[in-house]
Amino acid sequence: MTSIKQKAVSLAIIVVLSIMIIVATITIRYVFHAHDRPREGRSQKLTRVFITNAKERKAVCNDGSPATIYVKRNVSSGRWLFFLSGGGACFDKTSCASRYTDHYGLDPTKGWLSSNSSSPVKYANGLFNSNCTINPGFCEANYVIVPYCSSDAWAGDFDLEFPNVQKGEFTFHGAAILKASFEDALYEHGMEDAAEIYVAGESAGAVGALVAGDFLHTLVPNNQTVWGVISDSGWLNSGRGYRASTCINWISCPLEEYAMRAISYLNITPNVPCTDFYGEEFKWKCFFGVFVFPYLESRLLILISLHDPWVAMQDTLILNGLLGWTWPLTTKSEVDWIFKRGVSVVESVKDVENVFATGCITHSLVHSEVTVDGITGLQAIGDFVNGEVVRHIDVCTRKDVKKCGTKCPKIPLKGNVF
Repeated sequence: MTSIKQKAVSLAIIVVLSIMIIVATITIRYVFHAHDRPREGRSQKLTRVFITNAKERKAVCNDGSPATIYVKRNVSSGRWLFFLSGGGACFDKTSCASRYTDHYGLDPTKGWLSSNSSSPVKYANGLFNSNCTINPGFCEANYVIVPYCSSDAWAGDFDLEFPNVQKGEFTFHGAAILKASFEDALYEHGMEDAAEIYVAGESAGAVGALVAGDFLHTLVPNNQTVWGVISDSGWLNSGRGYRASTCINWISCPLEEYAMRAISYLNITPNVPCTDFYGEEFKWKCFFGVFVFPYLESRLLILISLHDPWVAMQDTLILNGLLGWTWPLTTKSEVDWIFKRGVSVVESVKDVENVFATGCITHSLVHSEVTVDGITGLQAIGDFVNGEVVRHIDVCTRKDVKKCGTKCPKIPLKGNVF
């Protein structure tokens, strides 16, 4: 009887943990990534195109389906935006299997592993907003969006002849997708004639843009083309986490451990000059902004939250609640941890020329109305593409945490934790 009770308790724990992960995932997608939904009068409509000879070029998703891009041309503009989508990553068979469980069967997130259910059109806002007051940098540009379906921060190179995503048996070809999609944009969609090209990304896509931006620049045939990289919520700051974690899923695993596992499992070589400096044992560092920055040559703009909820979840704070960042901070040590992270972020970008950093607890600033020094992230990007130096860093102390920045999301608090 005791054995039956123990099995029942174990099963109940597994069910509860699974529900926690799924609910947190839905919250992330619909709260932090609400921009994926069309907004009438602002969104732009892009058309899906499959990568040419995708399988021969290994430009395939986790399940082996061919990768895609979404394109919209504006022949009167010489400015191009090449955008890498985000969506986390996995680092071993168990965490990859959890991505299938969490995402594959839930519209619209199933596109993170496959192109089989991709839509013929995509409505995009944020950097694709057609209102030039809101989005002065790219309201009238040419657009390429590369959907994220490789679970490897655009850097994996691991092949399986017969992938089975239900079992966590993925093929990882983010690096090949990145190269093939950029080449197709150049030579099949007219980007080779661009006067300006900006590679941008958010979250995992921002990591890809940051780490691979210099490599993509080498593919541009015209060395007179203006070039820039925009990284939104992809400047990772190293750290061991708020508490120890067994890293059993891709949602809650401290970032250093995350990177070390992913480098090995996904067969990743990040930025080459950085990797050459740190060597095989420590090349995982080259996913972190503070370590890779000295080896980057591209003109760069970093957008970041000092208190990013995604980083908080990787730091294992998610274990205190079911709904991602919607649960209240309940202890002084939790708040201490969040602000310690913020201080370290400011320190990590001290040598970066162009930075937009908010004190708000938010993720993905190109879709936000949050302001620093009276301007939004999109307006800061407009200044950046016009050649100006962008340096806007929020100051947010424990005393004014409830009113950090402007138009910040409300911070859930419980009791006097300050």
